[in-house]
Amino acid sequence: MESLVWGGAGFGCQVKGITQTSRSSYTLEVSRIVLHIPHSSREIPDDIRPSLKLSDDALQHELNRMTDHMTVELFELDGATRVIYPVSRLVVDQERFTDDSQEAMAAKGLGVVYTKREDGTPLRSELTAENRQGLIDRFYVPHHQALEKAVERALEEHGQCIIIDCHSFPLKPLSYEEPSGEER
Repeated sequence: MESLVWGGAGFGCQVKGITQTSRSSYTLEVSRIVLHIPHSSREIPDDIRPSLKLSDDALQHELNRMTDHMTVELFELDGATRVIYPVSRLVVDQERFTDDSQEAMAAKGLGVVYTKREDGTPLRSELTAENRQGLIDRFYVPHHQALEKAVERALEEHGQCIIIDCHSFPLKPLSYEEPSGEER
């Protein structure tokens, strides 16, 4: 059984499946961890590309801005389950609510199916409700089913699961984010 040891505060903390090995080190069975890597892909399926109203250069720029770079490489842990979203979030963002009335980012054109670019300019051609649902059914639903299965496996084996949502961030906030005035 693979285990992960990490240090930190919290001496006296007791969590099922986590063993305290010293005042500041803990051991965790890695197989109970699910690494969710949602925004690492730059993949735009060939049949989706024509609906994006961007030149090839503009698309590459948008992918550079909106991709969580290096997350596949950064979040590699033997024994943990990784669930990696296979397409760019410019196609469908699986970390959004499918109901735009519940999704705050939908007001900025960045709901489950983006209609705007990071800078607020148009991303794609007009989207019918049928086309939008087709994208959700094709990409969002299978991804969430895979994530749910990974969590269910860990729960069946260990009685609990730790989900780590894996992201990377640019030094400066994206234009739709609240500026902090500092580099990250």
